[in-house]
Amino acid sequence: MHERALLLRHSARGAALLLAIFLGFFAANSFTGPGDGFERVRDAMMHLLPALACLLIVVVAWRKAWIGALAFTVLAVLYALWAAHRPDQVLTISGPLAVVALLYALAWWLRPRA
Repeated sequence: MHERALLLRHSARGAALLLAIFLGFFAANSFTGPGDGFERVRDAMMHLLPALACLLIVVVAWRKAWIGALAFTVLAVLYALWAAHRPDQVLTISGPLAVVALLYALAWWLRPRA
């Protein structure tokens, strides 16, 4: 039981890190638009904020998986509400957020209790 909980905890962390990398790729799109160098860097930093938020959640939830479950669930729901007019984007962004939230929730549920 302990090995399964440990594997699940590391899977949740790894999936969250992969999600941050995935969200970070959207920042590359900001370098193809119009504008000078400063505007492009500013736009790239704005596009990196969701990835940085995911990394911050991983750091905060490193020891307490329920924080990761709650935070990623909130992000998934907020993005789904914000982009409700674009179901393809909801599936692309909120779907992985919900999967990571589920992994964190399972890691919390199956944690070894003292």
